[in-house]
Amino acid sequence: MPTTLFCVLPEPARPLLNKFYRDHKSPMRSPTQAQLWVAKKPEIVGALCLTAVATGHWLTGLFVAPSLRGQNIASDLIQEAVAHA
Repeated sequence: MPTTLFCVLPEPARPLLNKFYRDHKSPMRSPTQAQLWVAKKPEIVGALCLTAVATGHWLTGLFVAPSLRGQNIASDLIQEAVAHA
C-alpha cells in the first residue's frame, strides 16, 4: 500500500479537491479563504480546511474517502496540519 503524503494543497490544485468531493458525492466544496490540507496516496484520499481566526485556526471541514475510513487518515491529517498551523 502506498505511503500517505500529508501536505497543503497549492491554490492551482483547488479544482482537484472539488473533484474529489464530487466523486464521493459530498456536498463539501473548498472555501476560498481557507488553508487546504490533503492526504494523498498518490491521489487525494482525504482533506481538511483550516480557516484563520483571531486566536489561531478553526477546522471548518474534514472528509475522508468512505472506502478508506477507519485507517487513521483523518487523525493523521489533523495532526500534520496542527503541527504546521
